[in-house]
Amino acid sequence: MIASRVNELAQLDSRPGNKSMEVTFTLSTSDGDISPVIDLDRVGMVLISNRVNAPITDYAGDSRASTIAEDPTSFVYANKPIQLENSATSIKVLMAAYTNTACDLRCFYSISNDLESDPIYYPFPGYDNLDINGAIRDIAKNSGLPDKKIPKTDVLAHGSDELPFTDYEFSIDDLPEFRYFSIKIVGTGTNQAYPPRIRDLRAIALA
Repeated sequence: MIASRVNELAQLDSRPGNKSMEVTFTLSTSDGDISPVIDLDRVGMVLISNRVNAPITDYAGDSRASTIAEDPTSFVYANKPIQLENSATSIKVLMAAYTNTACDLRCFYSISNDLESDPIYYPFPGYDNLDINGAIRDIAKNSGLPDKKIPKTDVLAHGSDELPFTDYEFSIDDLPEFRYFSIKIVGTGTNQAYPPRIRDLRAIALA
């Protein structure tokens, strides 16, 4: 934790200079006549925080998830409405994603025949609301989870090449015919250091 100066002075008497952050440098040289130098007049530290939280627990019943403006989730991706040449009745979303035991991903869709209408997002069914034949048990209980349960990884890292990405698929069929559609993805988590990640995102509308 990096504390404010007020809290450092009030709480960290045992730390050198009451500082909550320390940086250790290891300096070395292969030439006995040359030593490394650090210019302390131009030292700086840039700190980054990922925007991730988990404010919604019931995606099927919380109406805030059906919008963008009222959704309290910090990690939200939504594309502009896509116009189709021919009407469609199904949507499939494919992506590769990283989710650990402290985070999750959910996907929503919006359909319309009017470009000017405000989008209303509905959660994809989710594996927990599909029967053994892939049919929706209760549309009022759609959760936005993927079609199949994806095991969470316990790998914690920062570089994308160090993270295991898994294929995710979200699909819904037998929708009313639509000419415009968009998707919304929300990422949740309780650890800002290791948020969910997405790559290779594709959205397909099917007749």
